[in-house]
Amino acid sequence: MDPAPIRLRVLIADDDEAFAKVMALYLRTCGCAVTIVLGGRPLLAALGDEDFDLVVADVLMPDLPGTDACADAAAAGIDVPFVFMTADCDPELLARGRALSGRSVIRKPFQLERLDAVLEARRESSRR
Repeated sequence: MDPAPIRLRVLIADDDEAFAKVMALYLRTCGCAVTIVLGGRPLLAALGDEDFDLVVADVLMPDLPGTDACADAAAAGIDVPFVFMTADCDPELLARGRALSGRSVIRKPFQLERLDAVLEARRESSRR
């Protein structure tokens, strides 16, 4: 019998509340426990308050970009995988997101299969 799927604790950070709610709905159907924050600074606060298995963050948020929040979290000793989302196709921006410890970058709008692959990879690493 296959082991039960690991219930990932996912933090979604996006300045677009409607998008974050749709993303949360999907992640919950995938068996994840989801917390939503609306910006980069609330993302850092949430990481200070709770442990998460994965952060799904928008790159371009007005208060603090997701890539900066990731760098700040790492500097504070918070070790959590980030997946960045962006509608911006600027190659330099995409490269910066990937350079942050090999983080994934998913362009908006995106296919859910791409997010599914990230979730499965995280579950596999949690089993080890």
